[in-house]
Amino acid sequence: MTSVTYGQITWSNTYSARECNSIIQNDDETLVFTEGSQTLIKTDKHGEPIWSKKINIKNIIRRTLLKSSDGGYLLYGTHGLIKTDSLGNLEYVKEYNEPQVVNVIPRSDGFVVIEHNLDNMQTEDNTFRFYSLSTTFDSTFLFSYTGDFYNPFENTVVVNDIDGGFTMCYQIFPNSETGIQLVKWNSNNELVWDKFHPVLFYDGNMTHSTDNGYFLAWSKDYYDSYTGFNLTKFDSNGNLLWTKNYGASNNTVYSIANIFNVDNQRILISYTYSELVGYFFESDFGMSILGEDGNLITNKYFDAGKNDGCFTSLYCNDGGYVLGGKSNSFWPYDDIAFIIKTDSLGNSLITSKKQNGDKSSRNFTLLQNYPNPFNPSTTIKYSIPTVETGHAPSVRLIVYDILGREVETLVNEKQKPGNYEVVFNASNLPSGIYFYSMTVGKFNSVKKMMLVK
Repeated sequence: MTSVTYGQITWSNTYSARECNSIIQNDDETLVFTEGSQTLIKTDKHGEPIWSKKINIKNIIRRTLLKSSDGGYLLYGTHGLIKTDSLGNLEYVKEYNEPQVVNVIPRSDGFVVIEHNLDNMQTEDNTFRFYSLSTTFDSTFLFSYTGDFYNPFENTVVVNDIDGGFTMCYQIFPNSETGIQLVKWNSNNELVWDKFHPVLFYDGNMTHSTDNGYFLAWSKDYYDSYTGFNLTKFDSNGNLLWTKNYGASNNTVYSIANIFNVDNQRILISYTYSELVGYFFESDFGMSILGEDGNLITNKYFDAGKNDGCFTSLYCNDGGYVLGGKSNSFWPYDDIAFIIKTDSLGNSLITSKKQNGDKSSRNFTLLQNYPNPFNPSTTIKYSIPTVETGHAPSVRLIVYDILGREVETLVNEKQKPGNYEVVFNASNLPSGIYFYSMTVGKFNSVKKMMLVK
């Protein structure tokens, strides 16, 4: 389902893959994403599939996809590298046992591959090895770096720097204190500086600031769950300037997916937002837009169901954003790849009841229709909370087809607080995917349903 908002296409879609681990955008605004290292899928700018390629190299497990300078794609995981052409056809494979791949940096003439013996709990080998890799998979050793004790269970993040060098951030377990090591090399692969900071970094990602410093978005692990997420600013010499915390509460957990500098004025952080409901967590896609001073501009949550996971995101050519991950809220109720496209303000057809701490919208609820799939009728339930004005709000519940055309208006009236249900009869409609949208003031929620005749 697509619409145009502020000149930017917004949509959401599901795909015949278990999840979207990593996603990139081509110059023509088409998207390519990967499910682990098993499937590569290309879509048009509306999110409709163009092709899907099975790679079937099971030893190279997820997760990251990069664009190659020759127009192809590189997939990498801890156990190896996969190179395809622009159509997703397999060209080269390099498998690893030990050492393993911890990160790959795209360069103008290929890539830099960072290797490490991830079994260092036994070997105490704390050496990172750096290799150049051409687009034809010719490999040349560059240099090695030995640091403090590396934590192989957490991620290593690397960014290309404006001077042609790069900076790496990884978690360590030194003898006295746990923290991160921030290491900078110049374009000649020479070590510039090496800084330790006592930051308890569980998962996260890093991007540049406009003053050639760095932002690190990070969260703690589930043993220290309800502490929200954090943004740390470093200067261009790797010195820590400040850390700010967001979203801390006694029932929410954040897992960072990505961070990037949007327009040298704003920072976008994407994540999985999990809220404790009873004895279980319900998870949504989430994103926060902040200024470079760390001040929060807006939060956005995207609710496709009760068990969503956001794993990746990107800044699009049109100024909007794409978030990718998984959901198990669509038929046949197994994990499937789920992608959301927003406009530059983070607005999309999929929204959540948790927008920006708005208490009046927090308790509006639109439930998944039942049965789903259905033939020919299904029931849609929703609830209206008590609002502070005491007036009955105006409620609109509309069904759309997959092209975004209005099919039927189910509700268009003022309704008092309470629980409601309405039956949608699709006897005169063809089989396919439909959407129903509930709008009450600033609240909006959209869900997908399937008619099978």
